[in-house]
Amino acid sequence: MIKLLKAEYLKQRHDRTILGLCLGVLLILSFMMIWSTCLADYKSQQVLLEESGKAGLYGLFFYITVLRRLFGLLYGYHVIDIEFINNRQDFFIKNTGRIKIIMGKIILGMLVLFVMSFLSFILPFIISLLIFHQFSLDIALAFHQMIVTWLMAIGSMLLGMLLRFIFNEFLLFTIIISMLEFFSSFFPHQIIDIWTRCDGFFYLSQALVPLKNQLKGLRHYQIYLPHSFHLLNGFIIWMGILVLLIIMNMYIIKRKDLTNE
Repeated sequence: MIKLLKAEYLKQRHDRTILGLCLGVLLILSFMMIWSTCLADYKSQQVLLEESGKAGLYGLFFYITVLRRLFGLLYGYHVIDIEFINNRQDFFIKNTGRIKIIMGKIILGMLVLFVMSFLSFILPFIISLLIFHQFSLDIALAFHQMIVTWLMAIGSMLLGMLLRFIFNEFLLFTIIISMLEFFSSFFPHQIIDIWTRCDGFFYLSQALVPLKNQLKGLRHYQIYLPHSFHLLNGFIIWMGILVLLIIMNMYIIKRKDLTNE
């Protein structure tokens, strides 16, 4: 498995789409932080973010609500696309089946998503600290919220992998999920309801209450959490969904193997 993860890492490290997605998220977070604290007009400036700890939590929440799902879906879609669909035989390890390969992709993807969750906190934290020199940090709270963010993002990645076998064009897939995320009013409410229930935010939002409480002082910004489930119930349901998505991905890959044979 170590050899498989190393090979997968080497593939993804040089992939321009994956690098572009990661850099795009970090640039948006950086711009959002600088704009909110320095470039916006006086009435809109977020004074609360002058505390580095609050700035990190704000960056994390912005990532959760705006960037996390889109990033996870596109990342999951692309890591399948570059291997199986394009038939890049140089990516394969000798005598390694597709089940093992997709497990390697999922494990490495989980690591990538945790790093992105960490960076979405630490980048605004550092920017705020460098500009305003007001250090504050609740390590336990930050780590807890990063874990919740990571669990949500894993589901997005697994769903993106699964949807690769439905949508054959990356651009079309990007347009559709972007519209579902940012222009949901164009779709029937039944579709939006299903789309909402396919995301960890719907099940784990109760775990974000401590983060919401820390950001109560934001100007002109109201944080809404659906609170659809009690924390334990939501966690159990979401873990079941993640396991189901993994099984479905493996099943489709196996069926594809059998079909090709």
